[in-house]
Amino acid sequence: MTDNLTDQYLDMNDLCDDSLEALIQHYLSVQQKLPNNLAVRERLLELEREQFNRELKADAESKANNREREASTIEGVIRQNTNNPIQNQ
Repeated sequence: MTDNLTDQYLDMNDLCDDSLEALIQHYLSVQQKLPNNLAVRERLLELEREQFNRELKADAESKANNREREASTIEGVIRQNTNNPIQNQ
């Protein structure tokens, strides 16, 4: 048996967000039954860390998309107000 938890389980990239949430809920229930089990605690921390990282990444991507939308909207307003139509190339 290996000590590295990631070798024992599915790769995190193979888990969709719903599966990740389901695993976290499962390990939370197991942790209540086996509070002193180190493997359960470590796996739960690993899953929660992955979920947190995914949320950070999604937030960063959302902010980047919002900035792009704002820039294109501002550009459009400037072009409309200055009689500089967008050129089709």
